[in-house]
Amino acid sequence: MKNLRKVTTAILATLLISSAASAQVINPSDADDFAVKYTGTEDNYLCFNVTVASALLRNAFLKVEDTNEGEIYSENFNKTATTVKFKIEKKQGQILTFKLTSGKNVFARTFTSDIKLVEQVTVSENSIASL
Repeated sequence: MKNLRKVTTAILATLLISSAASAQVINPSDADDFAVKYTGTEDNYLCFNVTVASALLRNAFLKVEDTNEGEIYSENFNKTATTVKFKIEKKQGQILTFKLTSGKNVFARTFTSDIKLVEQVTVSENSIASL
């Protein structure tokens, strides 16, 4: 009887551990269901379009994190639109992570900003021909 209890306890513990660790991280190359596209800058902001497949919109949670600032956006992402535009203040050395959790799947995209001031010099030559 003691052996049966030990075996039953071991089986239950194995089932609990395996179900707790069942979240799956999806690589960007493996899934087209979650896309984040950098679209450029607008004044002092970085612009991104986040596209989520309609099948993932049910019970989805979107979080945007900045390594320096922490969490800058989070919401239950039960939108009817599958593409949403984000404008995030640009800063030097910023690392932004867009993370979507839908069921047991976790999708993540990370972007790094590097702001450089570029000096542009234009030199033109005006030739005068003498006859």
